[in-house]
Amino acid sequence: MQRTIYSLSDANTEFMNTGENGDEVCIMVIPRNYACCFNTIIQVPSGPHILWSYFGQNQGKLDPGMKLCWPVWKYPSALVSKQVITYNARPKQCPTRDMIFVDVNLSINLKIGPDFDRVQTFVFSMGPARLDAYMYFEVEECLRSLVNNVTYDKVNDLRSDFSTEMLRTLQSKLSIYGVDVLNVKITDVQLPRELQQRLEKTTSFQTRMLEAEKNHHFQLQQYKNNHLQRMSSIEQETSIARQRIVAEAARYEVEQDEAMNQAASSRTVLMETAKGERDVAVTKAQGALEVAQYEGRAEAQDTISSTSIKCEQELRAAKLAAATAQKAAEAKKNSASFLASALLTEAKADGEAAAQLEEKVKFTHQLRLAEIDSAFARRGRKFLAGDDGAGIIKSFVMVRDELG
Repeated sequence: MQRTIYSLSDANTEFMNTGENGDEVCIMVIPRNYACCFNTIIQVPSGPHILWSYFGQNQGKLDPGMKLCWPVWKYPSALVSKQVITYNARPKQCPTRDMIFVDVNLSINLKIGPDFDRVQTFVFSMGPARLDAYMYFEVEECLRSLVNNVTYDKVNDLRSDFSTEMLRTLQSKLSIYGVDVLNVKITDVQLPRELQQRLEKTTSFQTRMLEAEKNHHFQLQQYKNNHLQRMSSIEQETSIARQRIVAEAARYEVEQDEAMNQAASSRTVLMETAKGERDVAVTKAQGALEVAQYEGRAEAQDTISSTSIKCEQELRAAKLAAATAQKAAEAKKNSASFLASALLTEAKADGEAAAQLEEKVKFTHQLRLAEIDSAFARRGRKFLAGDDGAGIIKSFVMVRDELG
């Protein structure tokens, strides 16, 4: 599509606009200049190829950026997209060699340029509208000629060949107009519905037959494998059992030989051990007899010696005890004599002390009577009567008796 814009800032928006149905591709936009005399500021966008004119004459490429004070006779004339364009073609009812009509869908990627001379060639020699018509015509013609050379059952198999041939043809015819065809891809090939259903049923039946045949061969091979596996397992088990029996017999013989050898060795060891024990016992008995005789003689000598020593010790102890008892008796006798002398002396001293004490007591009583008499004499005669007088008289009589 080619569209017209009234502001250069809308260029990128128009390039991205795919139309109401989403099947439009904007390749080129033509800006309109409505200034009276001068354009104060022109913002040239970056991204697309930009052509400009001077008094309507093409001046080539215009660099992006801000342009100041441009007169109306100087203005960008066209903006061409640098993006890769996808062109979808759907030729219908293309006859094959066997007159089966098929529908083919193609996807073609192309771009304008890339050098600026080719861009100018496209703008002035082709244009978007003529490109659309030319592409439709060339694709229809080329594809029909290609499909007509093969049968219907080879169409799907030759997709890559068709794509290569279409790419080569379109490049040769569109390159002179500044269009670079990048690749061609056949996206779908549709046969008539009835034929498609029959082919699908045939393919499905063939697939089922192949699957049944494969399953049959698989089951047969599985039976064979199971039979071989079972036979191999039985042979292996038989071989293992045979080897085990042979090994057990050999082991039993070895064990019997070992048992016989061990019994003979044990018998020899026991006989040698018994002989050794007998010799040891005899030797021990002889040694014990000699030791007993020696110990008897030694014990007799020890008994005699110890008895003599003990008797001598007891005799010496008796003599020492007698001497000690005699000394003790003599010491006791002397102690008794000294004790008797001491007691006699003490008795004499006590007798003398008693006589002296008696004299002292008499003198004390006499002194007291004298003091009483003097006291009575100082007081004059007294008449004593009653119990008090009897007591005083009694005390005098008791003193007199004591002194008497």
